[in-house]
Amino acid sequence: MLQANRSAELMFYYEKGTMQGLYIHQLINEFSLEYYLLNNQISGQEKPSVMERMVGKDQRGGVLDLEMAINMDKAGGEIFYSISLVDIKHHLAQQEELAKLAHTDPLTGLMNRRHFRLLVDQEFSCATLIAERIRQQVSQIKLPKIPEGLTISIGLCEAKPGMELKAAISLADQALYQAKTDGRNRVVCFE
Repeated sequence: MLQANRSAELMFYYEKGTMQGLYIHQLINEFSLEYYLLNNQISGQEKPSVMERMVGKDQRGGVLDLEMAINMDKAGGEIFYSISLVDIKHHLAQQEELAKLAHTDPLTGLMNRRHFRLLVDQEFSCATLIAERIRQQVSQIKLPKIPEGLTISIGLCEAKPGMELKAAISLADQALYQAKTDGRNRVVCFE
């Protein structure tokens, strides 16, 4: 059963003294002290506090983003656990704002060059992964008239801003010829 200080009561919107006697799982649904202790192997042994992020609900039904620390104490042959909770909603909002500032132009609100480049790199590595999957799938095809198996080579090109289609196709062709020169049955990307 809980013994809560006034800060906890305010965080969870309880009147003074009304949290006494509640159980922690009434505040944090997904939390079970027994399961937590078993999984973190801190029952019965002196261990440093364990930090973890949890989601709780206040008395009004509002969601609380929490950081929780659990400490174990022994007194008079009994083991007591103290749980410290910190509402990290403002911290998470600041992190989100910093991430937004890192990826957008503050004047226009559009993604900045760094973020654009990150997205392009992600998409490009996907264009490459798909080509590699196709190459692998084709190599698994077994045909009676081709006992050594079927293989393909794929040439790719990263289309730069302002690049004409004809130039991109030419670079992809060069990558394809490079794949064949390097031993066939491969994906080569011209960047």
